[in-house]
Amino acid sequence: MAKKSESEKSGAIIKFRIKGKEKTALQTEAKAKGISLTELLKAKLYGQPVPDRKYDKNLFESIDKLTREMNSIGNNINQSTIALHQINNSQKMEAGDFRQFNELLKQYIGTRDELRLLLSKTLQWD
Repeated sequence: MAKKSESEKSGAIIKFRIKGKEKTALQTEAKAKGISLTELLKAKLYGQPVPDRKYDKNLFESIDKLTREMNSIGNNINQSTIALHQINNSQKMEAGDFRQFNELLKQYIGTRDELRLLLSKTLQWD
């Protein structure tokens, strides 16, 4: 296997001049996307999409929140199902039991709607 030269190991440096306003605009764009100026310039130079690390971070945080909330909802539904089976086996159901179950379902629907809104905002859907 051939050894890499020093320039291949560490990379080569390219210098060129641009106006101060252009540099500031590029730096602002890179900062807004959470990437380095070098990463931004390479993407533009090679005609590749410019990564948006801040968007990616927000997306993953939202998906993590969604997953935790869905687990919580699943636990509530499982508890409700167990309670309904126990009530059915004892052949008695009181009005308070129905109210509690209905409240859990209302909570579920409310949380589900909040999560849908959060996910649609994160993915920029209308």
